[in-house]
Amino acid sequence: LRARVERPPRSVGGGARLQPEAYWAGVPEAAILQEVLYAAQGIEGHYILLDPISDAFRITEDAGVPRGSKDMVRQVCEVGWLYSRIDAHVKTPSTSSLLHQSLCASIKRHLSEYFKLLSLLQSELRATGSTALSLRKLISWTHEPTKRLKHILTLADSCHDLKGGLLASKVHTFAIHGDPAVRG
Repeated sequence: LRARVERPPRSVGGGARLQPEAYWAGVPEAAILQEVLYAAQGIEGHYILLDPISDAFRITEDAGVPRGSKDMVRQVCEVGWLYSRIDAHVKTPSTSSLLHQSLCASIKRHLSEYFKLLSLLQSELRATGSTALSLRKLISWTHEPTKRLKHILTLADSCHDLKGGLLASKVHTFAIHGDPAVRG
């Protein structure tokens, strides 16, 4: 039962049909999509867990998700791993320099844009169930934020222990980069 199966549509009232809900070995696709959205926020779920050995989100075997879909889940969950790493960087003690605090504030503004996207995806999942939102659509929706969060994480990692002029110089090297996505 590793293949994706669909339940037959049920009749409602005067013969209208509900959309079939997709299942993977007894687990509704909507439940997996919900957990993927949780993982995109860095939150573990019942079927998607953060593996401390590989330092990545993974989907459990009892979810019954086929290999191709597992790869798509991992691809979408990468953005949650990136978010978790960036969030750890911006939670700095209050004794850090003003320049570092302003860098963290700028990063938080980017993260708030990311959360607006997650909120939109969450509302779409709730409003229409799993019929309008799929793993492929999630990959498409999270492609650009994944690239942006990778650049932000690179900046945060490279500026982690820097202060004063060194921090300003490092941020400046990112600001004059030729790729507009890196410049932010």
